[in-house]
Amino acid sequence: MKQEPFTAGIYYHVFNRGNKKHKHTGSLFQEHLHRIKIDTEEYFRELLFYIHLNPEKHGIFNDFSKYPYSSYRDLTGLEDLLGLVSVGLDRTEVIECFGDRENLIYCHKKRKIKLDILKDIEEIDY
Repeated sequence: MKQEPFTAGIYYHVFNRGNKKHKHTGSLFQEHLHRIKIDTEEYFRELLFYIHLNPEKHGIFNDFSKYPYSSYRDLTGLEDLLGLVSVGLDRTEVIECFGDRENLIYCHKKRKIKLDILKDIEEIDY
């Protein structure tokens, strides 16, 4: 949906006023994010784990596999709402990085168990 220039101008002024009031400068993130080339399937899989498990890790959602805004639900066949092809991801290609859909699910559950164990270890008070 294309925004009207007038509406965009209002947003611009509202956010600038808030930035001045709270003495914020620069972009939303002070340090600009840098692109990192994904040059191996292993790195791509690690990024998927990071993205998919993040909502649970940070307490945003209790179960990463049920987080409604995650591509995990689309990739595993739980939901077909995201239209990954339209954002440049090919479901088949992503699933093939894990061998098949069942292995994608298995690997995510295995990684979650590993993260849960690490979290438990961190909570141990010596």
